[in-house]
This record gives sequence, structure tokens and C-alpha cells, in this order.
Amino acid sequence: MKKLYFLLLMLLLSVISSCVNVEERYVFSKNGACKIDYRFNMSKAVSVLSNLLPDSVKQTPSYLTQKDTAINFYSDLTDAERKKLSNDQVNLARATLLHLKMNLKNKQMLVNVQYEAKG
Repeated sequence: MKKLYFLLLMLLLSVISSCVNVEERYVFSKNGACKIDYRFNMSKAVSVLSNLLPDSVKQTPSYLTQKDTAINFYSDLTDAERKKLSNDQVNLARATLLHLKMNLKNKQMLVNVQYEAKG
């Protein structure tokens, strides 16, 4: 029975992982700084899930809304949360940017996380 669960779990993980494309980019400067860029393309997963939705859901305003959002982690923290962080954590939050681009109608979902480390 455990072998069957393990086999089903592996099958499920392989199906899910094939729907997300992850790309990592590292750009090193001569001064020792490094720019790290993680890109997650989940358009295939959105396409698969979109085919499972009824047409009535696809006509709702929330489904048709396009999102293009950029968030700096430090600016999103409250003052109380900022006081709890160490200097290293504050610097990490300041240097990290999350960018989300979503258009469900066109089956597009892109997530980009950027971080710049100083040398």
C-alpha cells in the first residue's frame, strides 16, 4: 500500500512540476556585487486550470482583470514588523523586489523575484 501511495505521489509531482518553468539568472559585477533574478512562468499551469473552469467563471470581472504589480518587501512591512528585524534582514528586504504579471484571459502568469547583493 505504501508503494502505491509513493508511486501516486511521484506521478502527481511530475505532472505539477511540468507546468511551471523556473529560470535563475546571476549577473556578477567587477566590484563583487551580484544581481539575482528568479523567474517563474506558470502560464502552462494557468492554461490547464483554465480549461477546467466553467464559462460563467471566465466571464466574471475578477477573471478578466489584468494584474501587473511590483512590491518591494521593505516598503510592505509595518513599523512594528520593521522594528523586529535585524539589520541584515532589513537590508535583504530593501534589496528584494517581487513582480507579478497576471492575465488569466490570455493564460499568462509570470512571477519575478529580484535581489541585488552588494559586494
